[in-house]
Amino acid sequence: MQKEKTNVESFDLDHTKVKAPYVRLAGVKTGKNGDEVYKYDIRFKQPNKEHMEMPALHSLEHLSADIIRNYSDHIVDFSPMGN
Repeated sequence: MQKEKTNVESFDLDHTKVKAPYVRLAGVKTGKNGDEVYKYDIRFKQPNKEHMEMPALHSLEHLSADIIRNYSDHIVDFSPMGN
């Protein structure tokens, strides 16, 4: 029996087959004026098996915030997830 698809694409991904480090284009949405928004899934560590140490995660947070605020007009969101 095939599992029913959800409305969140990443929930349908078999996370046991994705091995970190990993980058994939998770989706593209086109707005009514033709603008495109690209969503990426970036994994630094294997979920539920390992984690980033706090100093590394904090550095990533600051680098991302600086790039988003000061160097890019094209980033809509940066949403770290994890435990």
